[in-house]
Amino acid sequence: MEAGNTFIYQNILTDMSEGVLVVNLKGKITMLNPAASELLGLSPDVVGKSFVSVFFESNISNDEFTQMIVDAIYEKDVKHNVVLTYNLEEEKKQYFVSTSFLKDGESKIGIVTVIKDITEMMELRDAVKTMEQIRSLNEQLKKRNQFIKKTFGRYLSDEIVEEILESEDGLKMGGQKKNVTILFTDLRGFTNISEQMEATALLTMLNHYLECMIPIITEHHGTILEFIGDAIVVVFGAPKPRRDMEKMAVVCALHMQNEMKQVNAWNEERGYPPLQMGIGIHTGEAILGNIGSSLKTKYDMIGKNVNLASRIESCTVGHQILISKTTCEALKDQIQIRGSQSVTLKGLQKPIELYDVCGFGTVRLECETEQMIPVKPVMAYLQSIEGKTISDTLSEVCVCAVSAHEMIVEADRLPSVGKNVVVHLPEHDKEQRIAKVIEKSGGKIRLHFTVGNLECAEFVAADIIE
Repeated sequence: MEAGNTFIYQNILTDMSEGVLVVNLKGKITMLNPAASELLGLSPDVVGKSFVSVFFESNISNDEFTQMIVDAIYEKDVKHNVVLTYNLEEEKKQYFVSTSFLKDGESKIGIVTVIKDITEMMELRDAVKTMEQIRSLNEQLKKRNQFIKKTFGRYLSDEIVEEILESEDGLKMGGQKKNVTILFTDLRGFTNISEQMEATALLTMLNHYLECMIPIITEHHGTILEFIGDAIVVVFGAPKPRRDMEKMAVVCALHMQNEMKQVNAWNEERGYPPLQMGIGIHTGEAILGNIGSSLKTKYDMIGKNVNLASRIESCTVGHQILISKTTCEALKDQIQIRGSQSVTLKGLQKPIELYDVCGFGTVRLECETEQMIPVKPVMAYLQSIEGKTISDTLSEVCVCAVSAHEMIVEADRLPSVGKNVVVHLPEHDKEQRIAKVIEKSGGKIRLHFTVGNLECAEFVAADIIE
């Protein structure tokens, strides 16, 4: 090679960003440009030394790179194009390394190794791959969560499922005390209806009723905790707290009661009996959380205010919404009340005031006012009901007026508001009916029939109407 050309080649090699290492067929390093010196961590004075001694005596192991050069020297007809990891002091580099033959005419006299640092490129590629993997995992996670929410949302409310999935303590046993508004619903006389209907038809009717009620509850941000037969237990203000939970509960109850008209129209088309729902609402502290064991867990609420809400509901009659004083006071002037009653509930020493809701703002309870028809005095008998037991004692009363679903009677001793009684009209009707005392004034009470033939119109025979 002419001296001029050699000078040009050396300048080119010096300026190259790629490292160039030349090893002759005897294994000696014959050339190392500055880039190779830096990339391989070698001093320029290694030129003239044995390649094997330089690398095998190094404190840093780069066996993959060393073996590739040795293979290229001894195999003499193999070229390499590989990506390998090169240890450079405390760093790990990614190099693209290629080998070719150095020739003098047709004779091979050495191995030329070109080294390119692709560490950043590989890191970027790995980052892109990682991002793609993360994106893929996120999509899988999203689909999994959607599946879980869709599946378990049929058994738990969306908010409860979200809390379980997204909270670190979602599955932790125990609970927290929260101020909530509790809503209980129940179908009046459903036990009696269930005894008279075929099981499949009964379940069809009940499921349709629930299908109508559930969207209304979720629309008003109520959390359904459970169905107990025909009863629905709902909490407002949990798991997520809400400032206007009392308003949500009352407006929800009004819409639920108004929806019963459509429910009963559907029932009538199929020959099913009409349904009447009572709703009780109370605001107070309750403990909400996971109750159970590692084998079976349930998100639920407990506390005296839960029991009180349930007992308030038990005081209702069909198409009625009763709320406690705490709920009523939170709503101030916006709520519309058509009356109140003082009742003594089980477990409480003093009577409490319950308020009969007929509207909130522009939302009104859609119901027809029943006209009481005065009747000629006719004797009837009442049996009080305590829990699930009917008293053996018959109390004589005098019927004063009747309507489609109610009756006014008078006597010296009368049951208190909220009590359930069995009504007997032996001269006019042989069927046993159950009614609830919904109003008491002086020596008279107003009864609302809840079980049996709810239509009392047949009581109003021509011979007893004044």
